[in-house]
Amino acid sequence: MKLSAALLLSCLIATTMACVSTQDVVEDDAIPTNTPLPKAGVNQRPVVGEKTVLLVATHWLDSKEVDMQKLYADTASEEPGSYSDYLKQSSMGKLTLKWTTISVRIDKPYPQNFSGALRDAEEAALKQGYDQKSYDYFFVLENSVGGGEAYMPGRSLIVRGQYKGHHRGGALHMGT
Repeated sequence: MKLSAALLLSCLIATTMACVSTQDVVEDDAIPTNTPLPKAGVNQRPVVGEKTVLLVATHWLDSKEVDMQKLYADTASEEPGSYSDYLKQSSMGKLTLKWTTISVRIDKPYPQNFSGALRDAEEAALKQGYDQKSYDYFFVLENSVGGGEAYMPGRSLIVRGQYKGHHRGGALHMGT
C-alpha cells in the first residue's frame, strides 16, 4: 500500500518522541538528566497519552491540490500502514493522536521562509475557527516541490512535497 501522507518529518519527530523499544520501560525515564526542560509539556521523552494535532492541508497559489481522502487514510485512520497505526505500534499503544484535519487556500505564493509559512497557515486556520494553540501539535502540509522543516524541540512542522510510504513499520520516505 502506497502512502502519500507527506508527513516524513512528523514520522521522524514522533519516532524520536515515542520511541519505546522494550517492554521493561521505567515510567520515570523520560529525562535521564537533571537538566531543566526549556518548554515543559513540549519536549518530555517519551511522549505518551492522547495528543491533539491540527493538520492543515494548504493550497498556496503555486502548490498542487492535496487529496484529502488519501491524506486522511494515510494519517488519521486506524488502517494498517497509516501514520496513526505506526505510532500505536511503535509506542506499544502508549501514544495516540487525535487529528483535526482541515484544508485552507492561501491567495499568495508560498513564503520564502518557514516562519512565514507557519504564520500564513495559522491565519488561514483561524479564519475557519481553528486555533493551532489549542492543539498539542501543528502540522502543515503543502503539495509542492520541497522537503520539510520543524522546530526541535517543538510542536510545529511543515512538509512540502509529495511523499510515499511503505509497509516497513509504517515508515514514510520521500518519493518526489
